[in-house]
Amino acid sequence: MRLNTINSNKSKMRPTFTKFLYLVIFLGLSYGAKAQQSAVPDTTRYSVGLDAAFPTGKLNNGYLYGTGISAQIDIPLTTKWYLTGNVGYNTFFTQKSQTDNGYAIAGVKEPALDLVPIKIGFKYFLIRTFYLQVEGGESLILNKSSLYAYQSTAITFAPQAGLLFKLNHKQYIDFGVRFQWFQDFYGNDESYNAYNRFWGLRFAYGFNLK
Repeated sequence: MRLNTINSNKSKMRPTFTKFLYLVIFLGLSYGAKAQQSAVPDTTRYSVGLDAAFPTGKLNNGYLYGTGISAQIDIPLTTKWYLTGNVGYNTFFTQKSQTDNGYAIAGVKEPALDLVPIKIGFKYFLIRTFYLQVEGGESLILNKSSLYAYQSTAITFAPQAGLLFKLNHKQYIDFGVRFQWFQDFYGNDESYNAYNRFWGLRFAYGFNLK
């Protein structure tokens, strides 16, 4: 019965997040069109944020949700293009006592998955307050031995859309929605379906030095 409930929740979650992403894009375009002059200055930006993760696909077989923190730097290349660097810490919590990891001990609850994603990428502002971002890099697994993982790192890719809300001349809120995936730590990464995937939210406080 519990398995059916979990599968039902999975099927409901996917369209919900898709609609949520569309809503963010719509609100971004609407808000940005009315607030062209409210964007933060075009200088190097720093932000520290709280992250939430909602596994989907294969990752959702063993993990229910994740939390974390992240720090990011945005370096302007033009008024619209920024070079980004992001480092974070994420913990994914297991959702059931029986593990789906074939490399673990049967019947023993699998520990949380602890990762440090390190990514670089580009951010493009369609309008002054609404952006699209794409980043790539690697995720480092911190508890490799307890999860019986074969590999210590995994290639990571993360497209994102987000909004900036100006607080004053040097401070702002950065809210983003991303879809992130990373390679399997057990060498089963021969196809896209073998990748771990999740929806992520980032709510960050940002500031400019100038």
